[in-house]
Amino acid sequence: MTSIYTPDQLEAYLQRIRYADSASTDSETSTGTGTGQPRLQKLRQSIEQDALGALSELQRRHLGSIPWGNSAIHYSQHHSISTHPSAVFEKLVVRRLDGYCMENTNLLYGVLRSVGYQVYPNAGRVSKTPANPKVLGADVRYSSLSHMVLIVTIDKCRYMVDVGFGNNVPTRPLPLEENRVSINIAPSEMRLIKDSLPESVDQTQKAWIYQIRFSQESVWIPIYAFTEVEFLPQDFAMMNFQTYNLPSSWFTQMFACVQLILDEAGEELEGLYILAGKEQFICRRYTSRVPLRFSAFPAPRAMSTSLQEKLNSLQNYSACDVSDALLKLQKPGSGSPRAGHLADFTPFSPTLGRNTTTPKIIAPASTIKFIPKDSAAPSASDSQTFPPGTHWVDNTEPNTIVVIEQPASQHCAVVGGIMAVRMKYLGIRGIVVNGRIRDLAEIQGCKLPVWAKGTSTVGTGAEAKAGLRGVRVDVGGVGVEPGDIIFCDPLEGVVAIPRDLLDQVLEIMPKLIDMDDKVKAAVEKGSSAFDAFQKFRTKI
Repeated sequence: MTSIYTPDQLEAYLQRIRYADSASTDSETSTGTGTGQPRLQKLRQSIEQDALGALSELQRRHLGSIPWGNSAIHYSQHHSISTHPSAVFEKLVVRRLDGYCMENTNLLYGVLRSVGYQVYPNAGRVSKTPANPKVLGADVRYSSLSHMVLIVTIDKCRYMVDVGFGNNVPTRPLPLEENRVSINIAPSEMRLIKDSLPESVDQTQKAWIYQIRFSQESVWIPIYAFTEVEFLPQDFAMMNFQTYNLPSSWFTQMFACVQLILDEAGEELEGLYILAGKEQFICRRYTSRVPLRFSAFPAPRAMSTSLQEKLNSLQNYSACDVSDALLKLQKPGSGSPRAGHLADFTPFSPTLGRNTTTPKIIAPASTIKFIPKDSAAPSASDSQTFPPGTHWVDNTEPNTIVVIEQPASQHCAVVGGIMAVRMKYLGIRGIVVNGRIRDLAEIQGCKLPVWAKGTSTVGTGAEAKAGLRGVRVDVGGVGVEPGDIIFCDPLEGVVAIPRDLLDQVLEIMPKLIDMDDKVKAAVEKGSSAFDAFQKFRTKI
């Protein structure tokens, strides 16, 4: 059987899902080198002893480690999804991002093929009943083929395996047997039945239907239907294109992300976190729901249409237009009216100085906070610090403008040529440094837009070090949160739009511009500025 992933890639995947961490530790302790693939060796031994048990653990740990979601459709520069095995591995394992069914399940398919399982992919139709649980029986309707599941054969028995459905995903391999009930996430239960689809002309044709019920007293809800026919990579390429590209696709209309929660022993999935487009981050655990604050993305109300469409709309305005709108929206009594203006920044790349030739750069912010070199490491969550053995620049987020806060009064640079080249490769849209940069020739050579307060010839190590990421940073008195929209206008300057004000800014800017155009036209015809303002400047 052809292997899809190399042994090193398989070891990296197993590390990503926290499989057999003790095996890795034991290997490093006994050899002193930590070389080889201890997790992969442990997996191969487990498959030989109990192939179904090993499969169950892989599915469980995958679900508890790799999020299901569609963030790339809304937040990447290309707004697309690739189902190629190498692209899926890079995204989910190396970059540790989320992915939907044809990514997550595709990754597991490649892993299972590579370790010797007899497995093939199958396509399913998603039921519309979960969106309206009262629609049951003959009224149930299904989507076009748009979901990926796996059929795994062990000891001549076939099992359905899925790690790509988000909420209500099967949490263990399901044998292709009718009415065999298993625990999903307690107290929810799951099963397979075989039945014809209500929309089918030939009612003698049966499909497997995966069902969920949330308690023994509740009704069974159909989640999706599938057959036992093998589908090829080119089939999923077409399904994938439709899913991420069509305006009618649910995935293009809203952002969602689900992370299942694995218990401390790694034995059971005990809950899940959900972030959905029009809802705030929800923790559902042991059937309870707790609202949480979540600041890594723009506010949900800004997701009503594609974020990129809104950023494209901003291209029609200047930084001054944006500040005018923010000034109108600023709450009274909130201090000096900065209206989002990040003052005294100079564009250093790709062109030095204010100009009308380079394009505006507009993207969500990601943040890095530098601290004095001799400071103790700040206490923060893992998501706000830098993983051991990594450089801060390798943790920057693609398709964002990196906003960097440097301690005041330092004379060293915190960004140089190598950092800029690395960020350019990672897909960073631009850099705004509340501090100093250096190596201007190298920075300009890589064509990455860079704004800064000043320059230096001294490297970062003289005075500073990266302290935190993904936190609020102070830029000359203006607070910037991760996910705020950074508007870099090469002529007028830089403005930060609070993510929860983006929709309102886009709504009132055309009205303000229309009023100013009328004022300008009246003044050009001889009107006094006072009269023109009185006549055309009205309250919004």
